[in-house]
Amino acid sequence: MAWATDGERARALAYLLVAVVGAWMSFVIVTNLDNPDRPFFQPLTGYETWQIAAGAIGAIVGLALSGELLGQSGRYGWKRAIWGGVFVSFVGALVAGTLVLPLFGTMFGPFSLFVALVGRPLLAVVWIAHLAGAHWLLRRWRQERDSIFNPLPGKPRVRRTSDSPLRLKTPQDWLDDEDAALAALENARKLYTPEDEPVEDAAPRPVGLRLRSKRSAV
Repeated sequence: MAWATDGERARALAYLLVAVVGAWMSFVIVTNLDNPDRPFFQPLTGYETWQIAAGAIGAIVGLALSGELLGQSGRYGWKRAIWGGVFVSFVGALVAGTLVLPLFGTMFGPFSLFVALVGRPLLAVVWIAHLAGAHWLLRRWRQERDSIFNPLPGKPRVRRTSDSPLRLKTPQDWLDDEDAALAALENARKLYTPEDEPVEDAAPRPVGLRLRSKRSAV
């Protein structure tokens, strides 16, 4: 048995995506501020490793706190996704900046991210693309979660039955069984209609018969 459904794997992949991109963005921003001439293949220091971890943590926290903003379906879902992307970016930069450099990073973390995205269009494209990917992955997870109660269009829910004799029958099972339904109807008649009590006809008599009976009485 699989450890997770397709929707749960999509949700985990969304968190992994924002964590990787957030870690990379944090490292790029802090490196450009502290050491712009740093060689690319230079070994990471302990502080630089913490910068990468802080970016990943901030992105995960921002996505977790976004709530229902990301992953909604339809045109309205994409409108909410825009605000969700802004929220994830702001909260992620706020948390990452606080972890990297408390107080100072808290104040300038979101501002540094904004300046980096405006100054480098390629970074902005990557940032927007990864947020759109996270939105698409979370939408798959939400659709799967909603399909538990509402089947997806074009995919009717299949009711699986068990052959075990210990399984209790549901009302739908009794309705599917014609013999059981007839037996239940007969038992209901015996229960609510005793044999020694005649059943009155509840149907109203025609108006013409009532008028004729009154004339005959006169």
